[in-house]
Amino acid sequence: MGVQSKAVAQILDALATNPGKDLILYCCTNYAQAIVAELREKGIQPLCICDSNPALHGSLFSDLEVISIDCASERFDDFMLFVANDFKLNAILYQLLESGKVEKHQIINYVPVVKRKGCLFMNHIRVCENDLLFCCGKETESTGRIFERNKMPTIKNTSDLPNYETLIDEIIALREQIMHDLENGIPCVCTGCVYVSDIYVTEKCKFSFLSWVGVDYCNFRCLNCAGFKSDVNRSKYIDFCVISDALSRRGLIDASTTIGLTNGEITVHPKRREVYKLCEKFINVMIFTNAYIYDESIAFMCSQGARIHVDMSAGTPETFAKIKGVDALEHVKDNLLKYAVVSSDSGINIKYIIFCGINDSVEEIDAFFNLIADLRIKMLSITHDICEEISNPEVVTKLVRHFEGKAKELSIPCSTTSLRLHKLTDIFFNI
Repeated sequence: MGVQSKAVAQILDALATNPGKDLILYCCTNYAQAIVAELREKGIQPLCICDSNPALHGSLFSDLEVISIDCASERFDDFMLFVANDFKLNAILYQLLESGKVEKHQIINYVPVVKRKGCLFMNHIRVCENDLLFCCGKETESTGRIFERNKMPTIKNTSDLPNYETLIDEIIALREQIMHDLENGIPCVCTGCVYVSDIYVTEKCKFSFLSWVGVDYCNFRCLNCAGFKSDVNRSKYIDFCVISDALSRRGLIDASTTIGLTNGEITVHPKRREVYKLCEKFINVMIFTNAYIYDESIAFMCSQGARIHVDMSAGTPETFAKIKGVDALEHVKDNLLKYAVVSSDSGINIKYIIFCGINDSVEEIDAFFNLIADLRIKMLSITHDICEEISNPEVVTKLVRHFEGKAKELSIPCSTTSLRLHKLTDIFFNI
């Protein structure tokens, strides 16, 4: 039984024991999309989908209206709710209960959570060459810089024959040690990071996001990857498929875990077929590609609900070539048009990274929006080069707000993955 079938069985059981109550799903995710499709096959139609992103309110997702939880509580007298987001489940449960709009007994997949000190990335494992880590380094209020390789919470493999069970034990122990140190005011690798806050975790460790990171296989030469270059011995690389299987056997990930393929360019990686096969076990798959090569396997995964993420960061061929090291903007757009034809409701996500002195102008952003107007874009994201400081916050703030305004004109939800940009502009923060 697939994870969405297990969720549907849980939902049907809850509705059977609470006759007369309707269903609301929470979060516009691939997981929600799969659940809605299976529920409809069984004659169940949810009332709506709730989401915390205001840019989604009033839109349709899987032909269901997207509204806020406040709106749902006003419109509907009583309902059961299922949170279709395993990545942020614990935080969402807390937020829902704090809102006062939902009671514990209404949440079908409620689980008790405990408050710790940490961040959402503590539920995220990155497999990066010969390292296991949680994030790309810390972001501080003073610089905004988040990429500092020597300050990442990391477990390093030093053997040509990795002991995967030991590596997993060590990353779990590191996670616990960081939370312990933060709670007790003990200086650690995460001290001073703006992402540190109260988080809510289950007693038994489970990772809701597993990503494959690296830059060694790529056909582009992007400016923002320069800081990630390393001379790591490939013989000591951690095998993504092997560690995924080990995590699954121990119940630390399951089919609802989000898989992120962020390892340089997946379409030129020699192990891509093996990884594509692995992805069949998971519902939520995020594929980060430059779209220079149209891959039929990726197209098929998109038709099944996988989400493509493409960093374009330019509106003109000249700027694209400066940032990417390849004159390929029109070629990339042509391939995105092909992917758009086969993509499911998840669609395509496009990122725009601000590079000071290169693409940080209103004219370039306007050209970017002219370029993507006829693509099937589900979400736009804007951020800054994480290897550089935000040297002129006022200029960046103006650009981000202009970007958000253009996105609203096209009715495309817009977000940022930078907490500092979120604080500067109040644009929706999404990781």
